[in-house]
Amino acid sequence: MTASTADSRIRYLIVSDGRSGTTLLASILGMAGADFGLPVAEDWNPSSGSNEHPDLVPTTEILEKAEALTALSTRYPGLDLIARGYRSRAKRKVGRLLEKAPYHKSSAYMAPYAFKLGYSPRIIASAANRGRWRGPRCCSSERPIPTSLIASR
Repeated sequence: MTASTADSRIRYLIVSDGRSGTTLLASILGMAGADFGLPVAEDWNPSSGSNEHPDLVPTTEILEKAEALTALSTRYPGLDLIARGYRSRAKRKVGRLLEKAPYHKSSAYMAPYAFKLGYSPRIIASAANRGRWRGPRCCSSERPIPTSLIASR
């Protein structure tokens, strides 16, 4: 794989632990030239979902179902086949979404699928200053984050 081919496989995924300013961050990145595969919003509205691809919500729903079923299948082995089907469907949806642009507001669940598809995901974590880093739902919780790393709004 050449350097330019490797660079074309990089995907920047903006993930958050809830309402933490990902829309503002995506707007700033978009105005600075980041390609989200969408027109850059001229004005910023915190509840607009700006720079969030329309396919993100259905993709995230499938990802969450796939991961929940996978977790349950350890206790209920009969669910494994269903979980595998959802993971396969999630992988296809993630692949279609990641083809559209190098930057994405994203579910944290998307990174492992991106890696499996041959992309090189780069995580941009957005956290609100709530004292302790909760992390996205798929990550471990109650991990303190140094306040020097938390950007003030």
